[in-house]
Amino acid sequence: MIIDCAVAVDDLVLGGGIAGPVLDVGCHAGYLSAWWARHESLEVVGCDLCVPALELGRRQCDRLGRAVELVEGDCCPTETKGGSS
Repeated sequence: MIIDCAVAVDDLVLGGGIAGPVLDVGCHAGYLSAWWARHESLEVVGCDLCVPALELGRRQCDRLGRAVELVEGDCCPTETKGGSS
């Protein structure tokens, strides 16, 4: 499934000419984020809860020269005032 997603985005960028922001939710160490950042037309941000994985991903992206922002965050809905999400 992950490889399918990576290929689908690549196909859309190369064949469909899409560009702009991409949010990689649950990116862990940012492997897909780094893969997608090969495309200069994409602005890639990865989000995950695991700080050590994000730190590893930042080092890897720096080493590869990929412009990826990896941020700590929870992208799941939380309960709001009034009890609904």
